[in-house]
Amino acid sequence: MSIGISGEGAKSTRRKVSGVFDAARIKFADVSQIDLFSAIDSIYTFRNEYIAHQDRELSDTELVGLSLKEWANGLYKIWSRRDVGTYISL
Repeated sequence: MSIGISGEGAKSTRRKVSGVFDAARIKFADVSQIDLFSAIDSIYTFRNEYIAHQDRELSDTELVGLSLKEWANGLYKIWSRRDVGTYISL
């Protein structure tokens, strides 16, 4: 006998998830209203290309200034969300 999904489980493609998942969804709902992904992606890309792996030379002072502002703004966005989800009450 193979192990797999069969019977009633195979008929249902969507399950109702509740409990802690509902609490987390509610607690983090406002995070989706700010563009954290874009900020983090920008920081991550710059870090990888110019700092960590040094794939590209960093000699453009205008790029440096803009990137530092993006880093600062992105880090502030992340820091300002530090209390979200700290205490999840069910």
